[in-house]
Amino acid sequence: MDDLEQQHRADDTAVEEKLNAILKSIPDPRGGLPDAVFHFVRQVTPLLNVDLLLQCEKGALLAWREDEYHVGWHIPGGIVRFREPLKTRINAVAEIELGAAVESDSDPCAMNEFRDHSRGHFLSLLYRCRLRTELPASRMYRGAGLPAQGALSWIQGVPADLYPAQQFYVGWLAATS
Repeated sequence: MDDLEQQHRADDTAVEEKLNAILKSIPDPRGGLPDAVFHFVRQVTPLLNVDLLLQCEKGALLAWREDEYHVGWHIPGGIVRFREPLKTRINAVAEIELGAAVESDSDPCAMNEFRDHSRGHFLSLLYRCRLRTELPASRMYRGAGLPAQGALSWIQGVPADLYPAQQFYVGWLAATS
């Protein structure tokens, strides 16, 4: 074994030891990751998320998002946790982002891959959903001024201020006009 190979093995061993220490510091990854670990993971591997498509005669239900990347209306969604069933994440997203319960189709109606974004590489599964409970009136956008973070609105067609990372959903949203 030459010196370069020995150095690579030593480097691998050092990295493995550091990663094992980090892993031991996470009590249960099924509950989510510490921010620093999450930000590292999304820089080195694709992440799977579920998006909830709720449509009716009023349009598609969208949520307002403002973050360090973009601002705009988006289809509610969330990243699947370690060993979490997709149905569990769908229900959690409905509760967190909508404040309501949903029923979803068993299979996604679309799958999209978003590779070239500063946030990371994502595989998005789009599920058709239906409300099982009422949306909280306090979360609904009233149409005056800039929406608050997380505000909800039934929107016909594609909003001019669609969250840029969700441009691949234009066809699905256009179907609600």
